[in-house]
Amino acid sequence: MGLFIPPNSDRNNNNNSKNPANPKEDNQDDSKIIFFTRPSVGLKVWGPLVPASDCLPCLYGLTAFQTMMGLIMFRHTRIIWHQTSFLARTSKLLSVVTGGYLIFNSGLEISRLILPYDPWYEEAKVSRSKAIKQGLKPNFWFGPIDYKPMSFKEWSSKVDTWVEETETQINHQESPTFAMQNHQIHSIYQQLRALNKQHNQDILKNLKMPGFKDMLPNFQSFTNPEFDRPQVVIPKGNELKDDIDFLEAWELNDPWESLARDTEYEVRFIPKFRWIEKLEETQNFLKEREQQLKEQTIQEEPNTK
Repeated sequence: MGLFIPPNSDRNNNNNSKNPANPKEDNQDDSKIIFFTRPSVGLKVWGPLVPASDCLPCLYGLTAFQTMMGLIMFRHTRIIWHQTSFLARTSKLLSVVTGGYLIFNSGLEISRLILPYDPWYEEAKVSRSKAIKQGLKPNFWFGPIDYKPMSFKEWSSKVDTWVEETETQINHQESPTFAMQNHQIHSIYQQLRALNKQHNQDILKNLKMPGFKDMLPNFQSFTNPEFDRPQVVIPKGNELKDDIDFLEAWELNDPWESLARDTEYEVRFIPKFRWIEKLEETQNFLKEREQQLKEQTIQEEPNTK
């Protein structure tokens, strides 16, 4: 990591103390700022001219310029390739080495720029935003002048940690669940789904029965005289025969949304599930169903004969 300190023309020999007769010189000493070279992976050859890590147009532009310089070196080598003098051979060697070095480092910098997570970029972005909030005007190319970036070792450590966490998350998403690994639990889970589906079908069949409403308890209706919201009005003869009619009626008269607007309460449906008891009920139901099927098969055998 490079360090660039602007030259101090007012520094005296032997580090003399501040001169009380010249307060302007004391203010100049206090206002000196240390400029740290901006970090980079493949643009180190430019030294203090490397832009801030959050200035992506600057980084891409300088990387493209460095790549172009490397290609120019290779082109120069091709032009003088047939020359056999000592100077030509030396020039070819230097051009190949320099061009390869520049293009290789440009590839490293591009690899860093395409990373989804770059600690240098995040740090520089936060530093620039902080300087703007403090009323300062950070440089477009370098960012805040007094900004000290993290070291390459710390940057590499954070990138390694991010890579490990990402791999762990991907492996966790791709790994099968516990229910899928355990065949017995998975079988019980499938049985519960089939049982719930059967119960839902039975409820839908009962709802379509003409005398089902008479089986329901007769509760006395209560009307709030202070309730100013119009009641739900459904045209006569409309029995909501299909799902489309039901959805339209629900969207026009959504009771839960109305309750959320009129009060400070929020309604959430939380299913109640008791695993052990439900498991026992499912097993008993399957046993009874299997026994009924056997008895039905036995009763049908004489009739077939």
